[in-house]
Amino acid sequence: KDDKQSESWFESNFLLKHLVNAYTVLRHTPIVPLLEDSEIARAYEPSYAATTGDIRKSLERSKVMEFLALLLIDFDHDLTERHVVEFMMMFCPDGAKGETVT
Repeated sequence: KDDKQSESWFESNFLLKHLVNAYTVLRHTPIVPLLEDSEIARAYEPSYAATTGDIRKSLERSKVMEFLALLLIDFDHDLTERHVVEFMMMFCPDGAKGETVT
């Protein structure tokens, strides 16, 4: 009986984990369209300088969330790690805006 209870508990937690995952994915609001917006583009440099302290410094991965919070100050949703990944993918060398980073 204990084995069946353990198995049942594991299956219910497995299902719960997938339901939470699905809910998180469905609630996610991508920031890519905002990052491509021309009005936001004007805020990149001042937001970057405010985050790093110097426009010539590299933006550390640990500071990306802070940078995005400042850049997307009117974003009505909580920023998450998925948003950080979207930003990193967009500005990586092969990303849509990879060529704009110097």
